[in-house]
Amino acid sequence: MTSLEHEGKTLLARAGLAVPRGGVAFTPAQAGAIATELGGAAVVKAQVPFGGRGRAGGVVVAESPDDAEKACARLLTGFGGSAVRAVLVEEKIAVERESYLAVTVDGGVGGAVLMFAPRGGVDVEEAVTSDPGGLGGSPGESGILTLPLVPVDRVREHQVRSFLWGAGLGGKVLAEVARFGWGLYRLMLEFDLTLLEINPLGLTPDGRAIALDAKVVADDAAAYRRPAWPARESEPADPWELEARKLGLRYVRLDGNVGIVASGAGLGMCTMDLVRDRGLKPANFLETGGGITRQLMAGAVRLVAGQPGVRGIIVNVYGGVNSLVAAAEGVVDVLGSLPGDVPVVVKALGNEQEAAWAMLRACGAHVVESVHTEAAVDCLADLMGG
Repeated sequence: MTSLEHEGKTLLARAGLAVPRGGVAFTPAQAGAIATELGGAAVVKAQVPFGGRGRAGGVVVAESPDDAEKACARLLTGFGGSAVRAVLVEEKIAVERESYLAVTVDGGVGGAVLMFAPRGGVDVEEAVTSDPGGLGGSPGESGILTLPLVPVDRVREHQVRSFLWGAGLGGKVLAEVARFGWGLYRLMLEFDLTLLEINPLGLTPDGRAIALDAKVVADDAAAYRRPAWPARESEPADPWELEARKLGLRYVRLDGNVGIVASGAGLGMCTMDLVRDRGLKPANFLETGGGITRQLMAGAVRLVAGQPGVRGIIVNVYGGVNSLVAAAEGVVDVLGSLPGDVPVVVKALGNEQEAAWAMLRACGAHVVESVHTEAAVDCLADLMGG
């Protein structure tokens, strides 16, 4: 489960970590009233469970309550192809600089890691990589410093402080950011989080740290033991994610141009990696799991094709017990409704594969018989002009 910004900030505030004053508005009038309480000027933010809002116009600086109402009215019409049910109206914070701070799960170290970059905000990784000497430390390859938090039961707060001191922080700023870092780690353990990211973390001229944004991703598999938390536990805000859930599918919205349908998580992630290696960008990731039926496959393809920006689709499925003919029938059902310039490449191996291939080819799909997903990705890239 991915939280909305205001939900993530509620979690931070609960742990005593500083967030801007403000409130959630569901109508323009509510947004105006909150801005009035804040003194007139405010920042109005669309509450959607994905990033890139700043560059795409989802964050608006309002200089008056009237401006806040207008911004709210516009954002509630939808943003980035998603419905917007609420906006967050916050005070404007004067910061001296913006940093990046997060905790996440890293399979490479077998546990959690704390990540810090001296410069945060839009395109943080690109910015830090281009100027890695921001704090005089020795950033890693990505430009972001990392501290493994393992073994999980022996991590101590002074380790976080030493790590940030090594990154060049000192004085009150060091104490503030270390408090944030330790707080994120504790929240991660308490709520079974896989990511808690603050980008940007605002550092004020008087040395205070304040979370200007917050992204929280919780492990759905551990939901049964998670304590009460005022975040959406039942209904995702993203319409594609919601529709996938209704179909019994898992869907992850990304920001690229290739829609991906895979019959398993591992196969899907492999496909995403290869798509990126080929210079394309995944627009989404949908996992069908087992039990593929004609209706399920049709719904899956229709779903990934419906996301704005999708210019090509790759279906990568393995048929064990299930017949691939059912999967092919589902793809065929949707092909006729897709724009002519959106190619569909299918790699389907397994039970009744030959019959499935013949059916797909007869209807205009591009079939790849190779066992190598690279071949399917190359085929799609060529069709997309990549």
